[in-house]
Order: sequence, then C-alpha cells, then structure tokens
Amino acid sequence: FWAHSLCVGVTAKCLAKAKGVSLTEQEEFFVGGLLHDLGKIPLNYLFPDKCVQALNEAKSSQRALFHAEEAVFGIDHAAVGGMIAEKWQLSPALIQILSFHHRPEEAHKHNHPVVFMVALADIFAQLLQKRSSGETLAPNAMCTYLLERVKVNWSFLYDLRDTVLGEIDKAKIFLEIT
Repeated sequence: FWAHSLCVGVTAKCLAKAKGVSLTEQEEFFVGGLLHDLGKIPLNYLFPDKCVQALNEAKSSQRALFHAEEAVFGIDHAAVGGMIAEKWQLSPALIQILSFHHRPEEAHKHNHPVVFMVALADIFAQLLQKRSSGETLAPNAMCTYLLERVKVNWSFLYDLRDTVLGEIDKAKIFLEIT
C-alpha cells in the first residue's frame, strides 16, 4: 500500500515539476499522490473479508477495483477517502484528489490539473509496480484520456521513470532513517 502511494506521490510531483508547477504547489501534488488511496485503510481494517471479496470480484469480472468496491460495499475507497479528507479539513485540492482520482472529470474544474496529474501518476505507478495497488486492469482508455488532459505523451511519462525510481529510493532511505 505505502510503496504504491509513495510511487504515486513521487510521480505526481515529478510530473508537476516537469509541467512547470511552482515548488510550493509541487508538494500538494506529492501529498495528494501519497494520500490518494487513504480510503482503502479503513475499508481493509473494518471489513477485511469484504475487501478480499472486492478484490476477487475485480479480478473475476475484469472491472476496476473501485467498481467492485461499489458493488460489494455500496461505496468505493475514493468516496471514503474524500470523507476522511473533509473530516480532517484538508485543502480543497486534496479533498478533490482523494474523492475523484478514479473519476477525475468529476472534480471541480479549478482542481483538474492536480487531480488529472495524480490520476495519471496512479496509473503509471500501477504499471510500473505491476499493479501492486490491487488494480487488475490495464487502464488504456483512461490513460489515453489523462495523457491528453495533462498534455504529455507516453514517451514523456516513461522518460520520468528513472527520475521517479531515484526519488523513491531517496524517500525510502529517508523513511528508514526516521
């Protein structure tokens, strides 16, 4: 969970930097990526059997995990994460990231840049880490949509790979020290 979250945070920050986002704002991209799947924690803690059921449903039906969560729980981890972010009074952008990283077009237009980049970073991290987040599908249509919205191509994103992996290694070293 945290390896995937760290990868999404680092990727989102690297994307933001490459797109000319200010250094201060880059940190919000990182935190948004780091926290994007926060809603999975209480679902897994409170309902471990139902989470396994949702994972199995996603695999067997070839649907995205958040769709399977909706079928099993009546709610997905993004909605749960959005509720937590609101309760914690996080910034509007972070609330939007946690709420809409699987449905970025539903975010407020003002927050589209950060939500789209975190959503793209999530997909990139899934592919880079061979879907360690529990997702079972190769997200081709959404990936194409997000690449167009962020105004980058796959080659540009893939070229960030070494930078992302290097930043993840630095972060892991920092986390081991602390």
